[in-house]
Amino acid sequence: MQRTTTFIDPAAVEAWDAWFRRRDGAQLRDMTVDCTWRRVADALGAARASLRQPLFAALSSWRILLDERIVASAGTESAPWPADPGAVVNAARFVEDPGQPGARFDRMRFADCAGLALRALDAVPAPAGPGPAPRPTLGVTGVADTLALLGLRYDSAPARAFVRNLGRWLAEGCWRANVLLARDEGARVALTGALRRRAGARGIAAELVADAERHGLRHAGPLALVAHPRLALLANGIADGLDPIAAAARVVRFPPDGRVVRSDGYARVLLRAAGTALPASETFEGVSIAAQLELRGVLQPWLDTKIDCAVRVARLPTPDERDRAHVQAVLLGLAEPRFVLATAADGVAVA
Repeated sequence: MQRTTTFIDPAAVEAWDAWFRRRDGAQLRDMTVDCTWRRVADALGAARASLRQPLFAALSSWRILLDERIVASAGTESAPWPADPGAVVNAARFVEDPGQPGARFDRMRFADCAGLALRALDAVPAPAGPGPAPRPTLGVTGVADTLALLGLRYDSAPARAFVRNLGRWLAEGCWRANVLLARDEGARVALTGALRRRAGARGIAAELVADAERHGLRHAGPLALVAHPRLALLANGIADGLDPIAAAARVVRFPPDGRVVRSDGYARVLLRAAGTALPASETFEGVSIAAQLELRGVLQPWLDTKIDCAVRVARLPTPDERDRAHVQAVLLGLAEPRFVLATAADGVAVA
């Protein structure tokens, strides 16, 4: 098999080997990470052959990151398919000429990949036995890396404007795929007045809303921001979701033998290659709690559930800071903020 996946962060290789590489006992089955992507694409494309190649291309280019459970066990008998499969579109992989004055974002390809991700989630087989159909969640990740590579400060008005557009492109791509899936695979959700109003508020094109009137929708409310720290580390150390970038190279300890590997992170590596450095203003130490919540508030209108990921911080907030964060979250329509130290990565042991 010709290799197509590129690792630029050594911790990403270890993440693949520790959590996602298929083994049968002591025998390796996924000889390369491309074998992993082929296994996943073939399993999800078993009943939909047209999905195989575009999904493999999106996985191997780090543009789509599928649920940890799917990547680890698709095409094996080791675990059942999840009833709540998830995926995220890695926004950082759509920046062209990253770190350069002419850096730009490929919004058309981003929207197309959002649709492809929903199609992949729709192909996840339903669990055996009676019960509801799988309810997928689709979100975005690597946003702080994207901003850094475009030269936008995390706490700036241009960054907020970009994330607002990012939400719109995500919603457009998801809506289009949702309608096409309803047409081709069968509708599960009728277009209610509430859904029509939501589409209008999000600026979904009138012709796409009309298509939903005719065909219905396949999934109700799939857009959500869910934490995927292991996927973020796998994808060359991008920042998870809307999190700021790590303040310095992380030292990550992996099972089963506790080996320790340094992770510089995606944006830091690409900026260094472009002859510049990541500003401290873009890291956990430089981004305030208010700026993190502000960016969440900008993305929230494009999502179907409230953002409820913990706010990752360089130090735990004081009581006064917690009170201010509570008020800000209420004003922005966010869930009550929860805080966790940036060194305490979920599922990732950091020294």
